[in-house]
Amino acid sequence: MKTNLKSLFLILAIAVPFLFTSCGETENQGTATITFDNITGNTLEIEEGANFAITGSVISEDGTTISSIVAYAEYVHNGQTNKFEVANSGTRGDNTFTERSKNDFTFRFEQNHPELSKYLGETDLKLTIEAEVKNGGTSSRSLSIVIKGDKPVDPDDTPLSAKTTFTLGRPGVADAPASANGIEWTSNPSATTASFAANNFVLTKEAYDAITTKEELAAAADGKSFATNFQAQSDANFGGTKYYIIQDGSTLRLVEFTALNFAPGANRAHFTEKH
Repeated sequence: MKTNLKSLFLILAIAVPFLFTSCGETENQGTATITFDNITGNTLEIEEGANFAITGSVISEDGTTISSIVAYAEYVHNGQTNKFEVANSGTRGDNTFTERSKNDFTFRFEQNHPELSKYLGETDLKLTIEAEVKNGGTSSRSLSIVIKGDKPVDPDDTPLSAKTTFTLGRPGVADAPASANGIEWTSNPSATTASFAANNFVLTKEAYDAITTKEELAAAADGKSFATNFQAQSDANFGGTKYYIIQDGSTLRLVEFTALNFAPGANRAHFTEKH
């Protein structure tokens, strides 16, 4: 009987510390939430040379500890993405991150930030903040910083070709081709609608205007999901110029769709193109 009691006490002596250790680790697990203040969406537009402040917070669940926070700047050059560390909560003298408690930090980047400022002005940037929770997970949040105004062109970049115009005709119209430059007029689903086949990615006017080199065009297309067709309404229902990146075999084309006219027996679609 004494032998059995000794064995029981030995088992308890081993199991109880393990039980408390396991429970403690479970309670500390979690992830951090990263928030940018006063920013709608994930893009910040700033005037070239203007003062700005990017502020926010990194907060994890009660009872957890944020073990590290790192910020990276990313930009594209010659079609390649470059990524650099610009702030680290563990770096002595780095005042980007301020600890309010072990699970609550704030951050602040200004135009003269000693590291981020190295990459501002030359190109648009993506600022990514990554936070790791002790015994927990890693989370991240990114903000695109778009510099408004003319940006210097890298001397190694290749300018796009001069803009040219081309016209497509509805299939069966003899004096205008139904396809050119990676776009094919396939059908008219209704009396005011035309369908086109093309590997395409839709751009805003601002994004279209910002692309001036082959390298910028490649970067804008990189990683994007291209649709295989698009439609447009004719004449008064056209709705204004439309902007696309068209993947024409191995060639990327920057295309404006400027007008769609449905004259009797002469349907025409008008485009401009650079590559």
